Amino acid sequence: MEKRDQNFHLKETDLSWQDLKDILDYCYDEIFVIDSQGIVIYVNDACTRNYGATPEELIGKHVMYLEEKGYCSPVLASAFLGSKESLTLQQTTVYGTVLTVTSSPVFNRDGSLRFVVLSSRDITDITLLRKDLANSRHLEEKYRGKLADSQNLVSSGIIAESEEMKACLNLARKVSSTDANILLLGESGVGKSLMANYIHNVSNRKSGRMVRINCASIPENLLESELFGYCKGAFSGAEKRGKQGLVEMAHKGTLFLDEIGEMSPALQAKILQLIQDHSFIPLGGTEEVKVDIRIIAATNIDIRQAIEEGNFREDLFYRLSVIEINVPPLRERQGDIEFLIDYFLNKLNAKYYSNVALSPEATELFLRYPWPGNIRELEHLLERLALTSDNSTITPEDLPEQFKNFMEQKGDLVPLHKQIEKPKASYREMEIERILDLYEKLHSSYKVADELNIS
Repeated sequence: MEKRDQNFHLKETDLSWQDLKDILDYCYDEIFVIDSQGIVIYVNDACTRNYGATPEELIGKHVMYLEEKGYCSPVLASAFLGSKESLTLQQTTVYGTVLTVTSSPVFNRDGSLRFVVLSSRDITDITLLRKDLANSRHLEEKYRGKLADSQNLVSSGIIAESEEMKACLNLARKVSSTDANILLLGESGVGKSLMANYIHNVSNRKSGRMVRINCASIPENLLESELFGYCKGAFSGAEKRGKQGLVEMAHKGTLFLDEIGEMSPALQAKILQLIQDHSFIPLGGTEEVKVDIRIIAATNIDIRQAIEEGNFREDLFYRLSVIEINVPPLRERQGDIEFLIDYFLNKLNAKYYSNVALSPEATELFLRYPWPGNIRELEHLLERLALTSDNSTITPEDLPEQFKNFMEQKGDLVPLHKQIEKPKASYREMEIERILDLYEKLHSSYKVADELNIS
């Protein structure tokens, strides 16, 4: 075995310079050798593929010649010549090829630089793959964000197909990542609570709680204790251990003050202090409690008029309304009505094991009705119809009397479903009608065909 291995051992004289040159020229990688002064002393044929220059053109030239001719950028010779260590850098050729260049300095015995061997590999495909991967990841994040946003919309029960509602949601989404207080304005029933829930769900506070308190539904004498809690023995009838308030429950989360316009001036002052100091004193207590909360408030009253009338503190208004979001009424969101109908009917059909749908005429009525009660009125009407209708298809005759009366008044005392135009005839129907009219006139199918230039 030893003897056979020796037969395969090559001596220096076994390979000529031409043999070595052929070997190097058949290398896929570019081999580029420069002396200590930066003069090219050897380059293999790969340079033609990379730069469009032949070895004969480059050998004997200073390496900066490549930059002067625009063959590549940047020229890395100064970095390689000035380093005693191996370096790996990137450069781009005139063809847009991306090369990774590794230098290997060779030294004389006295330590002086003899020459530098540069090995360059084409990594264009790898670079493109990296860009594609980065783009794919960017798109993945983008669509994941859109999916998450869609899921948040669905879980919040918000329908936003109209341009008016999309603009409202875009603003809500934009400010959700901040801790700025938000004031939601809009008529009763437009979905301010749903909007508050959506803002919380897409915010940085979604891991915390969103605590909602309706300032109009809790008696004023109980509202303060509900908000701030109370200590042991704070008042007669209080729980022996005291009680934690809703403000403290919202720590690290969101406090939603619905119907803030109904809050008494005395409580308004305490809310103002809460916003300014991020602290409060429980009823009957002496020590401050620090909280980290974001406040979203909502009202359906004209808050500026309430300020003028002295019913709402102006300083509190400015603290709450860092961001104002006006949730549009349903009459201004006509593009959402059909989607809302589908959404509520699907939910109701699943709840009541039914299969109720609106007729086209009833749908037309829903689209033209002004909905003074907004989405709440729409949902409640659909639920009533789903429970009381004798048929699976709801027609205008199934609608409540006041609904039909209102529409008749707005339609010049003519029921609106009778005003709805018949759908336009299809092209095929118009074509048949034209042929029949001509046949009545010409009394000949041949003449009709000539007239219409058809068979």
